[in-house]
Amino acid sequence: MQIGDDAARAPQGLSPALAARIQADHDPSASWLAHGGPIPRAVALQVPVVRRGVRLISGAIGSLPLARWRDGEQIAPGPLLEQPEAWRAYCRTIAVTVEDLVLYPCAWWRVTERDSWTGYPTKVVRLNPEFVQVQREAGSDEVTREWATYKGHIVPAGDLIRFDGPDEGLLHFARGAITTALLLEAAAARYASPEIPSGVLKQTSQYELTDAEVAQFMARWRASFNDGSTRWLNAGVDYVPVQSTAADLQLVEAREECALQVARHMGIPPRYLAVSYGDSMTYSNLESQRRDLTELDFTPYLNAIEQRLSMSDRNGCPRGQKVRFDLSDFARGVPLERAQRYSSLVPLGVMSVDEARAAEDLTGPAPKQPQTSPRQDQSPAGARDQGPAGRRDEGPAPAPQVGTP
Repeated sequence: MQIGDDAARAPQGLSPALAARIQADHDPSASWLAHGGPIPRAVALQVPVVRRGVRLISGAIGSLPLARWRDGEQIAPGPLLEQPEAWRAYCRTIAVTVEDLVLYPCAWWRVTERDSWTGYPTKVVRLNPEFVQVQREAGSDEVTREWATYKGHIVPAGDLIRFDGPDEGLLHFARGAITTALLLEAAAARYASPEIPSGVLKQTSQYELTDAEVAQFMARWRASFNDGSTRWLNAGVDYVPVQSTAADLQLVEAREECALQVARHMGIPPRYLAVSYGDSMTYSNLESQRRDLTELDFTPYLNAIEQRLSMSDRNGCPRGQKVRFDLSDFARGVPLERAQRYSSLVPLGVMSVDEARAAEDLTGPAPKQPQTSPRQDQSPAGARDQGPAGRRDEGPAPAPQVGTP
């Protein structure tokens, strides 16, 4: 059984009428519709909600740096984690890899350079999953053989790095929802075109047109709408429009419902994809929103990359080392929220001022706190001994002297 590439996945059939409609309205060269194969990547990304969801996941994870840890201490990441591909930036390589994990069962890297001393990878090239084939034993997930073609050559199995996604991918499980979205986009495009709605040309004369004459007449009829010229019909032909409008078809409601189904397939709350769901969104800050996305949707793709690069084989890392995404910058919130957190943790002794400055990437010595000079008493000496009338209190008055007159 061959799986792992588009041509080898189990297809889900489309009716011939449905395939013909999308093929005529959306992409005349889309032969995948007639054969019931998986939806091509480029076609699926033309659906707005699919593109937004894929970009949300891949773009966010692509902005997270990879770090290397050993015995609880962070060490130098090395060339592979700093820039996996020599010809493009780190963020783009990780983003495309995550995009492959969202759309396909697996993502693939090919090792192009290795460290001369340790033999571990230092540079890779991301491979398109459509050109990778995996052979598995029947009824088992055990991989017995895997190979890929790259620039017309077979890539050795030892130079392949496979990242296993959480499932068979969006192009497989959400095929029906994406196909429906394509149909709705094609229907909306028809109503947005300058042509009048579809209708029927009815011949009223006694003369019956031949097939060639009908084809010629229809070609001239369609061309008159494209060039904006005035249309004309003789007495032998009547035009009967189809009485259906965009409101009758409920295109807006249908597109929203289709977008909601795609959001459910991706596991993303609809509000993050600008999909109207009817729920009331309570207040949440940036930190809680990012934590929500990380826990609900990002974690499977984060784990797929982290755990594969942490394996102790020749395409992973040395024993005792682990690779993890650094989420500190992504989940720390806006400056005001961080300042409020530090103002609570520093007085409690949970963290020091230097640790708070390091978390904000602040260098140099901390600014000196303004010192309050002790209040000096400007009153004359002994003023505090004065009585309520301002008289100096020198103790009790002497007793009167009693003597003999």
